[in-house]
Amino acid sequence: FAPQTGGDKSATAEIISNDGNSTRKITLSAKALSPAITLNKNVISYLKTDLNNQRTQFYSIKNTGAIDLTINSINLLGANASEFSQEDLVTFPLTISAGTERVFKVFFKPTAAGIKVASLKINTQKIGFKEIALMATATSPILTATTSVDFGTFNKTTENDQHVIDIENTGTSDLNIYKATITGADAGAF
Repeated sequence: FAPQTGGDKSATAEIISNDGNSTRKITLSAKALSPAITLNKNVISYLKTDLNNQRTQFYSIKNTGAIDLTINSINLLGANASEFSQEDLVTFPLTISAGTERVFKVFFKPTAAGIKVASLKINTQKIGFKEIALMATATSPILTATTSVDFGTFNKTTENDQHVIDIENTGTSDLNIYKATITGADAGAF
């Protein structure tokens, strides 16, 4: 008995011989136990994430079958797979006992702004492959500012003039300005 899938199995064996009796039929039956995989998510979405920041999401694999589930590998695939990573604590093959669940972490750390897609491909020994889609948006602030301000001509220390320097964030996330300084040979005059 070597079943390819789980569940109740039945067949009939026929024996034909030269003993003068009719064909003998033997009913065969068995129950094949198998693992079953249940994912708590088919899609993992991340909040908007600034460049070089990291976000973590969790997913679980549950064995709802009757025998151990063996996972041979979990791989990141897709156009932006390099911007996602998995926890390093998992070694394969990994066994999940019947009726138990295992929680995993997957990280997103973008290196360029934009919409990011990838997938986790879970390779099991008896069931085949399952996939979880990964989707995220990487954001980045972009500072645009006036590149030059001409104050014109003034008498030495008798006049005072102020100009506005426009600073704008044309990016997709908050821009934080931590410091603004004036440098150069005549910085003290401004």
